[in-house]
Amino acid sequence: PTSSSARRRFAIRRHLRIVTQRVPLAATPLELYDGADCERVVYLLAHKIMNAALDDDVNEARVLLQDWLAMLLSLYNEARTRTSNDDAALDVTFQQCAHLRNLP
Repeated sequence: PTSSSARRRFAIRRHLRIVTQRVPLAATPLELYDGADCERVVYLLAHKIMNAALDDDVNEARVLLQDWLAMLLSLYNEARTRTSNDDAALDVTFQQCAHLRNLP
């Protein structure tokens, strides 16, 4: 080895890049539902269900999934009827909310 190559030293550095972004807040519950990302909601729900299946059993995970979807649907329809003055029919398929329309 030459003297110049023997003197070279390499160091590995890791850098953490932080990005700060301002996101507008929802003023009403319906704005929150309208801004929901369906893929992320399904991902979080699947993660929760899998943990329940591993920790307890599949039946407990099934009940948790049914309860979670029933609560989401119930709270969504409650927010819808609170903001609108008419007695609209229940929206059980999220037809009024395009972002959650693809939920099972």
